[in-house]
Amino acid sequence: MRPSLSDNYSQRYFVKNQIENLLSTFPRTYAKLLRQRGTASAEKLAFLALLDRGDTIIEAGANFGYFTRVFSRVVGKSGQVHAFEPVPTTYATLKQNCDAAALPAPLTLNPLGLSNEAGETTIYLPGDDSGQASLKRHDSGSWKAETKVKAFTITLTTLDAYREAKGIERIDFFKLDIEGAEPLALEGASNALSTLLPLIHLEANTQWLKDFGKSLPELAAMLKAHGYDTALAYELPAPQRDAYTLIDTGESISTNIIFANQHKHASRLSRMDLK
Repeated sequence: MRPSLSDNYSQRYFVKNQIENLLSTFPRTYAKLLRQRGTASAEKLAFLALLDRGDTIIEAGANFGYFTRVFSRVVGKSGQVHAFEPVPTTYATLKQNCDAAALPAPLTLNPLGLSNEAGETTIYLPGDDSGQASLKRHDSGSWKAETKVKAFTITLTTLDAYREAKGIERIDFFKLDIEGAEPLALEGASNALSTLLPLIHLEANTQWLKDFGKSLPELAAMLKAHGYDTALAYELPAPQRDAYTLIDTGESISTNIIFANQHKHASRLSRMDLK
């Protein structure tokens, strides 16, 4: 009997996952191959540079799990990934994608949002763009043209409460992509930041922060107080190793920024290729 199209797809998907699992055990070599091919996003290359086997990763705003899978493959069986995605429909797809990928790392998927306090609230989804779901209605990006907005009741927790409940003793990397609510999640992680000082990778959109009554300079000042003396913006036309200077100008930006402590994270930061 000839294999069905679905059987062929399943086999190709399995082989692709196995190749990804293998390549990701050598993240720097994998990154070099991707640069030569010119097919990888700046984010993926940054993660392959910064992460190590055995790391514990917290991901706020996992969406459909593309980077969740990257994280799991890189940190391996000795690491942990704790991913948070509060939108019910998006979480269902996240779980389906991660289950199908046969990932190597201990993976905890949470249908929750991270904020500065626990409780229930409403999250809004512009059309079908799950990547821009937010606790606030924005007026740029997919929000600008989208007239159909869905609302979901979701549950929030804080990273500090979650960490205590799970007995997490180390956090090496904290990724936040939650459409302007990043300062709230950081406020709820105050103890983890001050005691564990994980690398922080967050999406910085000055307009969306403003919708929450926050600003990028305020966020940066909060992180400086926790010991984050280094900020790196690696996606700009001219990457900034001293992104704090850019932040202090108050210029409107939308980019990813890595916050670090130079003493603790120097070896990891040295792997970043800013050419």
